[in-house]
Amino acid sequence: MKTLSASQPNKPLPGSRPEIPPLPAVLSRRDLVVLLVLAVMAFSNIAYIHPAGPSAISYWLLGGAIFLLPCTIITRWLALHLPGQGSLYAWVSSVFGSTPGFIVTFGTWVAGLLLTATYIEEAADYLHFSYPAYLSTPTQYAFAMFLLFCLAVGISCLPLARLKHVLFVSCLLYLLLGAGALGRLLQGHQSAASFIRPVNWYAVFPDNASYFSTIIFALLGVNYPFFLGRELREGQAGLRHASTYIWWGAGLILLFYLLGTWSLVVVLPVAPETETLTAFRASTMLFGSFGGSLFTLALACSDVILLVVYLLLFSRLLVTLAQHHHLPASFARPNRWGVPLVSLLIDALAVAVTSAVLFVLFPLLHVYEQNPAVTRYNNYELSLAVGVILLLTSMIILFVLPFFIRSYGSQQGASPGLLWRKHFTFFFIALTGISTSVIAIWATLSISLVASMSNRNWENTLLMSVVVTLVVGWLGGEYPRLRTLLSDQQFETEKERMLRKQLQEAYQQQEVLLMEVDRLYREQTRAATTDPVTELPNHRAIMSALNVVFTDCCQRTCAILFVDVDYFKRINDRWGHQVGDYILHEVGQRLRASLRADDTVGRYGGEEFAVILRDINLDLAMSVAERLRRTLEERPCCWQTEGERHETHVTISVGVALYPDHASTPDQLMKRADLAMYRAKQAGRNCVCIATAV
Repeated sequence: MKTLSASQPNKPLPGSRPEIPPLPAVLSRRDLVVLLVLAVMAFSNIAYIHPAGPSAISYWLLGGAIFLLPCTIITRWLALHLPGQGSLYAWVSSVFGSTPGFIVTFGTWVAGLLLTATYIEEAADYLHFSYPAYLSTPTQYAFAMFLLFCLAVGISCLPLARLKHVLFVSCLLYLLLGAGALGRLLQGHQSAASFIRPVNWYAVFPDNASYFSTIIFALLGVNYPFFLGRELREGQAGLRHASTYIWWGAGLILLFYLLGTWSLVVVLPVAPETETLTAFRASTMLFGSFGGSLFTLALACSDVILLVVYLLLFSRLLVTLAQHHHLPASFARPNRWGVPLVSLLIDALAVAVTSAVLFVLFPLLHVYEQNPAVTRYNNYELSLAVGVILLLTSMIILFVLPFFIRSYGSQQGASPGLLWRKHFTFFFIALTGISTSVIAIWATLSISLVASMSNRNWENTLLMSVVVTLVVGWLGGEYPRLRTLLSDQQFETEKERMLRKQLQEAYQQQEVLLMEVDRLYREQTRAATTDPVTELPNHRAIMSALNVVFTDCCQRTCAILFVDVDYFKRINDRWGHQVGDYILHEVGQRLRASLRADDTVGRYGGEEFAVILRDINLDLAMSVAERLRRTLEERPCCWQTEGERHETHVTISVGVALYPDHASTPDQLMKRADLAMYRAKQAGRNCVCIATAV
């Protein structure tokens, strides 16, 4: 029988889900500061608020106090108190569960998708003002957008360890703009607006709500660098140290916005115009016609860098969802350079499709207006507004998280009143952030950013656009999510099936092993009580059987026949031990065949055999002994050696002892039978002798 080893290793499960290798940890605190500044800073925000004049400075300071500061405090607190290395999904799902975590994360990705598309249009618009002769038709404009986007995608596919050094350069544009405005003042030019008159610092404009929502949107994004939290050095411990980047980044953002706004207010008089036109006019006044074109080109390049940053940040949301099995695992798997190429390309493809629909297809179809440029601008403002609402909603959820975490703390034994008093300042900051976000959403909905659209039409269109965006985004994200869930379910089903199969195989192996163990045990037991030459019970088994017979038959009789093969040494000397073993086996088998079923015969040792007869008297015992003697005497033992047949006659000498006539114990009975056998040998062998009476 084939034996199976219990230590045989289990077969590996086919189709086992491969482990997703982590992304390279190459980021430091300085890198997060650069990413934060680049993700939040956009010159178009400065240009949009420029008509407010010196009061724009007040708007920035107000926004910094009631929104940027709460965002900074709450985001850093979440990074320090929640797991997941800054993952938006991990933060939300740890409080509300995995489904809300997926919805918030995917909604944030959709918002990032729209904002990325708007920055493609903005970069092409900067090129249009720099080189108007080459971008005069919608086809040329679309081609420019395509080239800019391909450039951004190509840069974003670089390893992050190299890319982070390139990104830092674009921060210098705001310093260059501020230096130009300061140089203009030092050369004797007068400021376009008076900073001395107090009324200019708190002037009330019809577009106050619009300016306020723009300021809040411009300051959104202090948590974006945490999307790359898993690429920080030293993991979660490194995140605790690197989270201080948020203070440096927030300070630099506010400083750059104030510097840029001051520069524009100093250089340009207030006039209703687009953001890109404002940037072009300001750079022309500061650096001349050629320098202005170069500066506008530099702004286009800064938008390309912004595209790169957005592709990096928001593609990491897809990586996070893939790591938590909401999207295919290929989205999170890096290539050999450590770049999650699949998620980057999927994000880039979604951005390309969105840009093509909003800024190429709609203008060609003359949606809204006959002028393609107007259609592009309207779609730009509408996409921006939809992205702002989605991102502010996501930020509101982050502001709400501390309340649930603190309330959980109150469930652990702390009094709710004591908890509120202890953390009143913290809760007040979170409530300030929530209130500011809600007001900004209301302002975005209520004030039309499109001149040809009334506030009511704008509100309806924007709400419809938000719903359509969420529905389209949900449909686009639900398919890969359901496919991933189905794949995971199939994997689990297959895994369970294989586990059941392996368990069944293990049970079968165990059954075979138990049978094998039982067989080996029985063989070992048999070997311990069986003589290997004669296949009869050995000395130990004979003595055990004799004790059993004495125990069972204390009121009955039994007899011992002690048998010795005559002249056995001569057989061994003449024919060898192999023939001697054969003779012993033949003698044993003939003895066994001549006895009753309940009688016992075994090899006592050497050429001696012992026979135990139950329920017998002395005459019958003598008769059995005589029959055994004749059985061996009458028929010779035959065998073949090297093809030659041989035979020899074998005789035995038998001693007979009866219980209770000759002995009262097994040892005494065996000794009496042995002595009787020796007397038979002394009498000339081949005879039977009875033991003497006690």
